[in-house]
Amino acid sequence: MTELASNNTVLASLNFLKDDPLYKTVRPYEVWLDDNIPAGLPKTNVEFELYHNIPIVDARAAGVETFSIEEQGFEFLYQNFPHQFEIGGSDAANSSPEQRQSILGYLDHMADFLCRSFDAEKAVSYDWRVRRSRNSPINKIPKIYTVPDDLDARTITIDVAHQVHADGSPNGIKKSLSYLLTEDEKADIVEGRYRLRVVNVWRPLVLVVENQPLAICDRRSVQTSDWEEVEKIQTAWIEESMYHRHNEGQKWFWLSRQTMDEVTSIVVWDSANADSVTMSVPHCSFKLPEEDPSAKLRESIEVRYLMWSKL
Repeated sequence: MTELASNNTVLASLNFLKDDPLYKTVRPYEVWLDDNIPAGLPKTNVEFELYHNIPIVDARAAGVETFSIEEQGFEFLYQNFPHQFEIGGSDAANSSPEQRQSILGYLDHMADFLCRSFDAEKAVSYDWRVRRSRNSPINKIPKIYTVPDDLDARTITIDVAHQVHADGSPNGIKKSLSYLLTEDEKADIVEGRYRLRVVNVWRPLVLVVENQPLAICDRRSVQTSDWEEVEKIQTAWIEESMYHRHNEGQKWFWLSRQTMDEVTSIVVWDSANADSVTMSVPHCSFKLPEEDPSAKLRESIEVRYLMWSKL
């Protein structure tokens, strides 16, 4: 349930990782496979718990210019939507040559925008997703998507993510960087010539977000113990990500009536503090009070970039 607490704040229900003693001895996991699963092994041991009346402050009232990726870990940017790239509006986000060309054009376009916005030397995309709200209930267990081996998971438009999460753990990101970076690029980081950040660039694909907006937590209000790493077991890879426990000190924000010209940048990892989970920013979708059932369902694209800044 979500209620209006004031003109600037809503009281919402957010789906946090359950504070289960099990995770003190067993790592949370999800099996993203259809077959080759050992008999009797559940597809996941992850369970969420819905916390109610979480205050979420409207960033417009707080002043969008007061948020930065250096402090809170997220920042709101303005950019006229590049309509030359036709993205979204289909359950198949990347299935035709025309769609793939549009996506690739958008990725390059946003890389240039990211460099200009943060005075970065280069930005390279390595992952992206298109999401569309399905007005599905908030579940106590994760939604696990399985895709045939001959398909790219990014060809499927997936539901919004209600669970509070990060887009990778420090260990998982460093494992990915071991094959994403050249030896020279690795040396640039180790020897302090460049700072490398992983940044999620999120934007709506609808004119105005009227349902299932994004809630984002100020990372300075997060404790190390709030995070728990989760293994997502796939055919040729074990992805390491993180879910988030609730604590009363967390400070949450959202951008009311966010338009497709308003971009949210969210830090996932930072080489300046490469082993710290608190560099990551918890986020999730949530239900607004009195959402108009006739409103267009939220659709969005998120792109993860490696962003290089010279030191």
